[in-house]
Amino acid sequence: MVFFDGIHLWSPDLQELHGFASKIGAPFSWFQDHARHPHYDLWGYMARKAKRYGAVKVMPCMLGYLIREAA
Repeated sequence: MVFFDGIHLWSPDLQELHGFASKIGAPFSWFQDHARHPHYDLWGYMARKAKRYGAVKVMPCMLGYLIREAA
């Protein structure tokens, strides 16, 4: 499952995250390879596209919780 808080696109499964980003047309250069929470930064039309393609919209605090739980 891929989650989105309005800016950050994240999944506990990196393969799924990259596949979803590719599907919506997000360039790999937008990938932020942080050790604890690798994610894509999205904005504007790409953020709206992520929602349209099925990313689960969550509040930023919930995304933080999900990331901590996945660690």
